[in-house]
Amino acid sequence: MFMKKINPRNVVLLFFLIVLAPFFMTYVFACFYISKNDREYFINMMSNIMENNAQNAIENPVHEARGLSRSIAMNIDEIDLHEYLNGGNARLNTIIPSVIYTAPFLRSITVSDGNGHHRTYPDLKFKDLAFYSELQNQQSNEKDSVYYSRPYDVVTLGINGAGEKTERMITISMNLFDSKSILFGAISFNFDLNAISAMLGNKITHYNETFILTSNSGDVILSNKKTDALIEKLLQIWERRTLSRTGYFYDNKNKYYVFYRKYANQNWTAFAIISEYNYVKATHAPKKILAIIIILCTIFYIVMTLFVKYYIDGIISTLYTEVNGAEARKEKLTFYSVYENIRKNNSKLELAIYYSETDALTAIFNRRKFDDDIKNLVSLERKFCVALIDIDNFKKINDKFGHSSGDDVLKIVCKMGMQVMGDTVRIYRFGGEELSALYHGNSVDEFYQLIERWRQRVSCRIWRERGLQVTYSAGLAQWESNDSVTQVINKADVLLYKAKNLGKNCTQR
Repeated sequence: MFMKKINPRNVVLLFFLIVLAPFFMTYVFACFYISKNDREYFINMMSNIMENNAQNAIENPVHEARGLSRSIAMNIDEIDLHEYLNGGNARLNTIIPSVIYTAPFLRSITVSDGNGHHRTYPDLKFKDLAFYSELQNQQSNEKDSVYYSRPYDVVTLGINGAGEKTERMITISMNLFDSKSILFGAISFNFDLNAISAMLGNKITHYNETFILTSNSGDVILSNKKTDALIEKLLQIWERRTLSRTGYFYDNKNKYYVFYRKYANQNWTAFAIISEYNYVKATHAPKKILAIIIILCTIFYIVMTLFVKYYIDGIISTLYTEVNGAEARKEKLTFYSVYENIRKNNSKLELAIYYSETDALTAIFNRRKFDDDIKNLVSLERKFCVALIDIDNFKKINDKFGHSSGDDVLKIVCKMGMQVMGDTVRIYRFGGEELSALYHGNSVDEFYQLIERWRQRVSCRIWRERGLQVTYSAGLAQWESNDSVTQVINKADVLLYKAKNLGKNCTQR
């Protein structure tokens, strides 16, 4: 019943799905594997980038400022500071310019004494110095302490107060002590945050991340790109999720990957922020290439499947035409229809073969089957025995009891012979009232005993017709090497006539 439902189209579709399934499974597994590796690579890479950017933009300038402060403090004293502030020929006139030129992100250096006098190099004209007063107020008399200002915007003036320019800065300040550890002034390093941000902007990876340094108060100290209002608002929320010194988390609500690094001394936190969109965009290329390969392979297999379908349709159509002798309608052409036609034709062929080999009256093999079998045995040179059997006085039986009784005699004699012979011997209707038997084997005695048993049963049978007595005579011959079919049959025929001449109802060998 299952085959009834199958037609060539369904077979082709099933074949296509079977072939396509491994490609689909491979694509799903490969995407999963690629995504897993991409995520691990992404986390490791961004953690390293976070460290590098934080070191270049924060740690290195701070360490450099500390080193410069100590170096300057070791080379000057209170007298040098006083001369420098009053415009005299002090050593600071040489030291400070050289420091400015060696520190690329250092915008200026401000030196002050304990009395509120200060001098800045280069000689920038600030519109407002409120930031400097705020920084001075938070300083104490502790040695080796570093003080950080909030980020601030400074408006510098050009010559004669013209050409205002706004600059984003942050100031790092340290106290100056003499050899007796007596405080005599302070030095402040004013860093150009715009320059540092520009440097970070040149180091953006293919994830298009945003690098931001913020203070605990929420001020953005520096950034590698312009931040929008949403990011600035989220920074305050993310600040509460920075539980360790370094780490990362995913903002599931806003779809951001956030990497961070905290600086306890400065109360700063550095963030590297990557949107889910940029992450997917940066990592989709391998999946896209794989998908293109799968699509191309699928197209190839579709073409091949259509070719196979056309080929199968041709084979089925040819089979159907050969079996039925006529072309079938395509909508009714299925494997089952072809199978059914072949099965029916095989049944017809088997029936035709049966009728061509079987005697219609006695239901035993006919003369044609006998001729084929004996020729096959001779060609194979296999030992066998043949017997020719003739029912005695068969014409008189027909004349006296009628042809119907004669036919019954033939049927019953053959039926008795098949019962005696079993599968060992084949019985044939040789012609008219003559029968034949083929024995496959070397034992002539065994064959003779079977023929004799059969003869005795026939001769002892009591028939329905009063006065009917049936016997037969037989001649039995063994095939010898180099005997032809005619020769072995003639030997059996001679022995049959010998039995007839000896009074009938006997077997001669």
